[in-house]
Amino acid sequence: MPIYEYTCQRCQTTTEALRKMADADAQLACEACGSTDIKRRHSTFATRGESSKDVSLPMGPGCGCGNPQGPCNMR
Repeated sequence: MPIYEYTCQRCQTTTEALRKMADADAQLACEACGSTDIKRRHSTFATRGESSKDVSLPMGPGCGCGNPQGPCNMR
């Protein structure tokens, strides 16, 4: 199952949820304020393969800069 990211339109809190693809847009309540005015965010991901063309990617939380509160403000 994929992990989806959602943003609360009331308090701007970002929430992650492990859901079936069929349930990606099903109603969800904000963990912070309880609002159901939630919008699914476009999220990105990175993978590592065994190809000689692999790019070395930083590992860890956040935007890739290594700091989860870093310049990209990813939380």
